[in-house]
Order: sequence, then C-alpha cells, then structure tokens
Amino acid sequence: MNDRLVAWSPLILLALLAALTFWLDRKVQPPARLPDGSTRHDPDFYVEGFSAMKMNPDGTRRYALSAKRMVHYPDDNSTHLELPRLVYFDYERAPVTVRSDTAEVAHGGDEVFFNGDVQVVRSAYASNAELGMFTSFLHVIPDKDLAKTDKPVRMVEGNSTANSVGLEFDNRSRQIKLLSEVKASYEVPKRVQKRKADKIIVKQDAEGFQYGIAYGSPAHFRQKREGFDDFIEGFSERLEYDGKADKVQMFANARIQRGRDEVRGDYISYNAITEFFQVIGGGKTAATPGNPQGRVRAVIQPKPKAAAQPGAASSVELAPSETLQPAQR
Repeated sequence: MNDRLVAWSPLILLALLAALTFWLDRKVQPPARLPDGSTRHDPDFYVEGFSAMKMNPDGTRRYALSAKRMVHYPDDNSTHLELPRLVYFDYERAPVTVRSDTAEVAHGGDEVFFNGDVQVVRSAYASNAELGMFTSFLHVIPDKDLAKTDKPVRMVEGNSTANSVGLEFDNRSRQIKLLSEVKASYEVPKRVQKRKADKIIVKQDAEGFQYGIAYGSPAHFRQKREGFDDFIEGFSERLEYDGKADKVQMFANARIQRGRDEVRGDYISYNAITEFFQVIGGGKTAATPGNPQGRVRAVIQPKPKAAAQPGAASSVELAPSETLQPAQR
C-alpha cells in the first residue's frame, strides 16, 4: 500500500499544482462579458432634446426636467444630461429653475447631481426681488423639494448677498441653511446689515419677510446708521433676525457697539428701525473670569462738544468788577 502511495504521489502533486494554477488564472482574469453588454459602461440609448415632466395629483405641473442631450448607461442604470434644466412650479409664489453644464440622474430619477456652472434662480414675485444661487455642485432630490451642496456657494437677492461653504435648501418650507464660513450683507430700505457667522438658517414667509438664525464664535452683524457716518455692530454666540419687525436678538456673550460706546450682557434685543436696544445680564449662569457676577457692563464715551457756528454770538464770562463800589444809601 505504501509503495502505491509513493508511486502515485508525483501525479497527485501535479494535479494539485494544476488546480492551483487554474484557480489563480481565474482570479486574475477580468470577468466574462455577457452578450447583452450589461457588464460594460457603454450607453444603450440616447435622446436629443430630452424632456420629462411630473404632475401633481390635481393635474397641475410639479416639476419639469429637460436637457440638450440625455445618455443612458445600463450597467449602473445611470443617466447623464448635457445642459440640464430643472423647473419647480410654485403657483402661490414663483417658479425655481436649476441649470448647470452637466448632470447625472441616479436611482431611477430619485436624485439629480448637477455639476459645473450651477445656477439656481427663483423668479421675482410680489415685492420680492429675484433670488440667485451659484455654486459648482448641487445634489437635488426632486420629490422631496430638497437641494444641498458642500461646495462654496453665493446667493444674491436684490442688493443683498450671502456667501458660505455648504448649503441646504428646502423648497417646500422656503428654508435655507448656510452651513459654514458664512458672510452676508442684507439690505432693506435705507439700511444695510452685514452678517458673519459659522452657520445661518434663513426662512421666508408667504409675505416675503425673512427670518434668520446665525451661530458663530461669535456671530456678527453690522448696520449703517441712518443719517450718521458710523455703524452699529453686534456680537453673540447666537443671533436671531426678524425681518418683519426688523429686530435682532443676541444670545450668550452678547455685545453691541455704537461708535466708541459699548454694552455687554447675556442677552441684547436691538430694534434696527429705532436703534433702541435692551440689555439683560445673565447672573452667575453667564459669569466669566472678568465678570464673575454676569452683570451688564457698559462703556459710554463723552460726546465731543459741538463747534461754534460762524457768526454766532459767543458766550460771555462774568467776573467781579475791581472799580465799582457799592451804592451809598
């Protein structure tokens, strides 16, 4: 028996080597191509002048997607668009249009990725100016009316501008989140406000008034004073802006400056129309090493005296006479 094993051992060894060689060859070879072409990233069809539309249950238009050219790839079921255009229809306010150089439609049309020169425009309506948003990439989920990007973005509405890195936009609620490195300049009649923050969330009501929350270390706003050549500036960890009331509220480590005057507290409420502000201390919960009681602190600089007007009578300084004597009775 042992002699037989010794005799057969070279053949067994050769068989094992052959099996190992076949296995290694299968591993390093590319996968076999099926005759239907599904394993290749080749287009199976294309459409010139592509256009598609989705309707609301009541028969009105929800959104429309069009492109100069559409190409479909069967291996990953992706669709590539050249010069795409997506339009959301809003019959109460105004339509929103998204354009770019190229786009990719994924997951059966559930998501659209716009690339290149991405432009989002909401048309002007009522008293609201046209709103434009510009970036290099935008991820859109049409059925949820959502759009987001992690790239630098610039927004323009009338004379107001905002810049940030990253954005989330909910078209249903008209809420915009500016995610980081935010700088904004907001203009209303006769007033200009500039804001800087790490993150800003902006909402707009049906009347077109805007409401915002800014977070930062600190968040900052700056407003030109009407009729004066100076500014009012505010700083805090959280800023809340009410566009209808034209009011700014500052929470946590709040500070407001007007010229050389400065007031600090845990909470400051500022009326941008009247330039009136209210300051509240936070007590020991708002204590700092320099302010252990968390009290309101203010620095008010004396105002310079006004210069005398040309031609105006100067004041007369009275002094006792050295020659007049009391009258004799």
